Order: sequence, then structure tokens, then C-alpha cells
Amino acid sequence: MVNECKNLEVILVHGGWSDASCWSKVIQQLRKHDVLASATQLCLNSLESDVLSLAQHIESRSASQLVLVGHSYGGAVITEIASRYESVRALVYVAASAPVAGQSFGDFMQHHPSPVPIVLTPDSYGLLWANSSAFTNVLAHDLPTEENYLLHAVQKPVASALLGDSVNVEGWRQKQCWYVVAEEDRLFAPADQHALAKQLNAKTRSISSGHFVPRSRPEELSEVILEVVRSTVVELNF
Repeated sequence: MVNECKNLEVILVHGGWSDASCWSKVIQQLRKHDVLASATQLCLNSLESDVLSLAQHIESRSASQLVLVGHSYGGAVITEIASRYESVRALVYVAASAPVAGQSFGDFMQHHPSPVPIVLTPDSYGLLWANSSAFTNVLAHDLPTEENYLLHAVQKPVASALLGDSVNVEGWRQKQCWYVVAEEDRLFAPADQHALAKQLNAKTRSISSGHFVPRSRPEELSEVILEVVRSTVVELNF
């Protein structure tokens, strides 16, 4: 049984143009190893509202030790909140952003331009939608056609205002960090991911995947998370 520490839970945080259901395969894989995992639903309206959503999720859990896993934009959310909770033992970034204090998510992305151009369509409500080409060619190019189609059909748009929200606290400075590089990512260049992992002083693991790692490589990603859990449990029992 991997989870020797009964009070440890993995909390998964999704990115833009998706929701918590993108983690369903990972949750199932972790369950096979008796590791408790849950996923936070973000609003994607503002960084503040998403940090609040994660805070509410954390405070609803009974586990006294937590591992936070952030995918893509979710990395900014776990970065902002990590230092608030002593119960957070480790951070796992999955093809994820990790802005420095005072840096907005939009500014972070400008400093890390997409290797393949992505088309986002704004609507009259200030939301940014990814068209089918964005999913097919950039976000989920390595997924089966039907799954790619469904991800596009159920996408959760990102508020354009969110791009201007800045991180205030660099939570990765206070916690043990891991970084999962998606080596076939067309949204966030793998070379930039490696450089970011080095900046975070994170233990780095690579997966041959496009940007939607939780959907395209759930088994491999789960193995990395299990590695983090094992490391965290050992440290707690020491």
C-alpha cells in the first residue's frame, strides 16, 4: 500500500479551457494504489477567485498532509496558495506556469510564447474561447480524434481579465517542488519548461506528451505523482 500515511491527499488543479474532469483518469489510477485524490473546480474568471476555490477545497478536506498538483494555468494557482497552508507538503507542476511575485499569468505567457500559434476568440462577455484548430493542433494534438472533439465541445473558457492578474507569493520557494515536462508540448515549449523547473529547483521528470498530459498520459503522470507521494510519506515518517 503506497499511502502508508492515511492523512495524505493529492489535490489536482486544472488549467484553462478544461475543468476538474480532465483529471478523472489520473484519479482512477491513483485510486488503484489506495491514494486519495480529488480535483478542484476553478472558475477561470480571476486568479483571486480560483485561489479562493482551491482554499475552500483544501479547508474541506480532512487530510493533514497535502500534495498540490497544478496543470498549465493551475500552476499559478498552487504557486499563490502554497505558503498559506502548512499542510501542503509538496507541489507538482505539470507543463505548468509558475510566475514570480508581481508577474501576471498573461505576462508569463508572453515571456514563454507558444511554439505553435494558438487562436483564441473573445466574446462580448470578456471570455476567451479556443477554436477547434487550437485543440487539434496545439492543446491536444496527441489525443484521439473523438477525445479531442469532446474536449473542445466541453471547454471552459478563460476570462481575458484573468491574464492581467498577478501572483503575490512565490509558494514554490517554501515547498518541495517537482516539475513534469511535456516533451511534445505545442503550447508551452519543452525547453522553457526545463528552464522553469531549474528556476524552481524542482525535481524534473519528462513525459512524451502534448500539453494535456492528464488526458494523454494519465498512467505515466500518475507514476510521477506516486513517486512524490512515496517521497512525502517517507519524509513524514522519518
